[in-house]
Amino acid sequence: MNEISLPQTIAWLDHVAEVLAKNKGYLNDLDAPIGDSDHGENMARGFSAVKAKLAVGAPGDIGALFKSVGMTLISTVGGASGPLYGTLFLQAGAKASGREVLSLAEWTECLEAGLAGIIQ
Repeated sequence: MNEISLPQTIAWLDHVAEVLAKNKGYLNDLDAPIGDSDHGENMARGFSAVKAKLAVGAPGDIGALFKSVGMTLISTVGGASGPLYGTLFLQAGAKASGREVLSLAEWTECLEAGLAGIIQ
């Protein structure tokens, strides 16, 4: 399959939240030598907020979903990670605006737009 639908994207984000929650201690340990040992806590908190927001109701398209994720991460993830991951999702959302399904090429364009936002 060379496309991803809105429900698959929601399931992916839900899985990301679960993986981050399960591995927050490990991510904190990786952060310790160069940071303040809270990256795992921050990311788990941010994606837990994303998961809670999705439980209430998902936006109608992938672009709106990504924009919601971006704003949630910006408002709940501390340090530089919130703005960086938030920007990735906001820029990806702008590329996916109005789309309920993304082809592989469109998904790639979303990720490239997110990366360009981070670099900027």
